[in-house]
Amino acid sequence: MTRTQIYLSDEEIALLDRERARTGATRSELIRRAIRSVYGGANDSQLPSSIGIVADGSFDAEMIDEELAAIFEERYKRWHG
Repeated sequence: MTRTQIYLSDEEIALLDRERARTGATRSELIRRAIRSVYGGANDSQLPSSIGIVADGSFDAEMIDEELAAIFEERYKRWHG
């Protein structure tokens, strides 16, 4: 990622801050989203709606929690001996 400095009017800052309060996104993220929206690039519609294990309904919340706990435990052991 490249750092870029821009000048914005008070009105533009107010618009960003209003959207930031609504969404929790940073000003920088809101500007990146606006650029992608207007000029193209990755957007939310191109992101997968599911990672697969949920999409087919074969896993319920308890099974997913157990699977994630097992993954976490395995990685914790690998990282911490």
